[in-house]
Amino acid sequence: MLRQTFPDIEVLLVDDCSTDHTVDVVEHYRSEHPRGDRIRLLRQPQNGGPGMTRNRMIDEARGRYLYFMDADDEIVPEAIKLLYEAAQHYRAEVVYGSHQRIELYGEQRRTFYHQYPMTVFERRGEMASYAYRSYSRFQVQVWNVLIDTEFLRQSQLRFINVKFWEDMAFTYDLVTHVSRGVLLPMVTYRYVCRPNTLSNFQHRDRIPRSEIEQTIATINHIKQGCSELRYQPYVGYRSYDVTMNCFYMICRIIAIRDKIVPPVSDAELKTIASHPLTLGDILRSRRKLAANLFLWLLGHMPLWLFMPTVKMLGRYKKVL
Repeated sequence: MLRQTFPDIEVLLVDDCSTDHTVDVVEHYRSEHPRGDRIRLLRQPQNGGPGMTRNRMIDEARGRYLYFMDADDEIVPEAIKLLYEAAQHYRAEVVYGSHQRIELYGEQRRTFYHQYPMTVFERRGEMASYAYRSYSRFQVQVWNVLIDTEFLRQSQLRFINVKFWEDMAFTYDLVTHVSRGVLLPMVTYRYVCRPNTLSNFQHRDRIPRSEIEQTIATINHIKQGCSELRYQPYVGYRSYDVTMNCFYMICRIIAIRDKIVPPVSDAELKTIASHPLTLGDILRSRRKLAANLFLWLLGHMPLWLFMPTVKMLGRYKKVL
């Protein structure tokens, strides 16, 4: 971040009760680096997790725009400059850059690119509709997006207090507030994936049930948002996305069931599959109508039919 070509920058670092030598490294940069005076170190009174540390950044940021970055990732030197210029030119509340994904698992290194088409949204609801319809092409992570700080505070957007998928919940809510937004094709971020991290819990030999419960809490937050947005034209897309996420999550739990301690029951898996809309809401929306009707029916199946149906669909989708 200190290598950014953008001249006027503030670097916020939150110490969430770290137990290693991270603070010593930060203090070294503050005293030795030419831009060390731009670093602000914020200390949490107790460990709060990623959501609470990001809320602290929202409260403490002094700049016109806010940009989140994960600790082990990289950004290109021109990243902030490119995003800032787009925000100014299009008077945008949010600007997303494209990114490179680097997977490091053992001896393997794989690289993928997630590149947006140049896109400008000029009315509220346009970015939400695009994000929900293009789920696989729109990132749910909060890094690599420049957000107008005043817009963020006026929208009263906050991260929920969970340790998993809190950025997904935030993004699902964020796009519903955006009136002017931009997607840039330029790659400005390098996202590094390693085993045994919060986003890769499936690679461990033992998974605490509490982590599954945290993820379910995030899903339930997004579902509640669907209910509140039931009269919006894009709610059918959002509901389909979150319910399909539930389906894939159920399949993932089934696949790693022997690692989860204590285990998750079939009845609990069926609860995860519940659709966020009523049958009337689904018919009114008409977006993804057939798919939403099927998913609604799936969540209402008796348990003896639900489990074999999910397993059959999981094998068809090649996730089981």
